[in-house]
Amino acid sequence: MDFDADAQAIITDHLIDATLRGEPSGLVPLLLLARRRETARPTAPIVVTFESPVSAQIDGGDNIGLIAAHKAVDIALEKAKAMGIAIVGLNNTFTTGNLAYHVERATSLGYVALAAGNGMPAVAPFGAGEALIGTNPVSIGFPTTDDPIIWDVGSSAFTYGDVVNANRDGDTLPDEVALDVEGKPTTDPAAALKGALRTWGGHRGSGLGIIAQLFGILAGTEAQPPFFQGFGFFFLVLHPRLLGSEQAFLEKVAEFRRRANAARPLDPGGSVRLPYQGSLARRKAMREEGIEISDSVHKGLMDILAGNPVTV
Repeated sequence: MDFDADAQAIITDHLIDATLRGEPSGLVPLLLLARRRETARPTAPIVVTFESPVSAQIDGGDNIGLIAAHKAVDIALEKAKAMGIAIVGLNNTFTTGNLAYHVERATSLGYVALAAGNGMPAVAPFGAGEALIGTNPVSIGFPTTDDPIIWDVGSSAFTYGDVVNANRDGDTLPDEVALDVEGKPTTDPAAALKGALRTWGGHRGSGLGIIAQLFGILAGTEAQPPFFQGFGFFFLVLHPRLLGSEQAFLEKVAEFRRRANAARPLDPGGSVRLPYQGSLARRKAMREEGIEISDSVHKGLMDILAGNPVTV
């Protein structure tokens, strides 16, 4: 399909933001896969299938999640503006991108936000020898008097997009991040794509991935969404005023960050940073210094612009 001007702007902004924050390797190949998949099947309009003053369930019409999730967040923020809190579930979509992007939209307006997504089986939970859950990211953000604090993490030890990159470029994977179809450890990205990625942190990352899978089901997905189809996106946003003084909350969170940054580091040459500070610093630096992408990713993007078949 061809994206209209508004959709193009949303996708471009999301992609540039991911690149500026140093995270293009996982998102760009997924976008290329999504583009190839979109040309093979028609989409339907994005529609609200259930609604209340504080909630909405949305059918994404099999549209790419970068667009569908953007609309879902729009709806959540509009409801939260009136009610102070909102919950939105989005299903029948795929590739929602970096959840931190959606969460930062909410924190920039003074809201606390939680986002979670699920997808096709690509990750083996702790103790399993086959893929049962998606790479399943979770992102939680808090506003402050200046920059937000946002925690954004997937459940897999290696991103699916990075595996696609490694397979395309002929690279090997690190040890202990993937399994082949027989459930044996592998460093071959082609074998990993047929098998499963592993979770980080053993049962801890596995538990997080399972929770995200359930949030996706709450958003209306199947227990295990099919390949690049039927993914889910759960988004909760609330305003600090529901629990007291908004300004006092913002100031206390900012004070916590100042104290954390001033804390004694474990490594005398290091520093203590809270989640998202590194991303914000990279974004600022790259705006001044420029960005780089791999030759293979550049070729894929040029193929899209030229209308050529996309290879991943």
